[in-house]
Amino acid sequence: MENIPIKQSTLLWADDDPDELALMREVSHELGSPYHIIEATNGCEVLQYLEHAKDTDVLPCLIVLDLNMPVLSGKETLVRLKQHCIFKNIPTVVLTNSESPIDQRFCALYGTEMLTKPLTYAALKEIIQKLLDMCEVSVKGK
Repeated sequence: MENIPIKQSTLLWADDDPDELALMREVSHELGSPYHIIEATNGCEVLQYLEHAKDTDVLPCLIVLDLNMPVLSGKETLVRLKQHCIFKNIPTVVLTNSESPIDQRFCALYGTEMLTKPLTYAALKEIIQKLLDMCEVSVKGK
């Protein structure tokens, strides 16, 4: 297996809702995050970004996926990530509006934590902080 370094400053976030992405960026900035958020609006963009990142030998410290995206859904993207010899090692979290037990089991099957998008700004800040902490752990583990 290739050992490609995790880029300390990059977090890859996929969500097809521009308002959600803007809010995530705002909260991340408010929390003083040192991470640059790369945004994707579907799974194809995620995979394209990762292929380019792999070619430059630098990968993001965390991938955040929404389940419901056009072109290539979060589920389809997660399957492809976990089947890839390099991308499967990048920590991945699903952040979605779904509370479905079926979606929870799907994510568990792929060893991926599923978080439900919160309804309050304070709860969103807690989740974003948790994701930033996960990125920190990923970077230190490399």
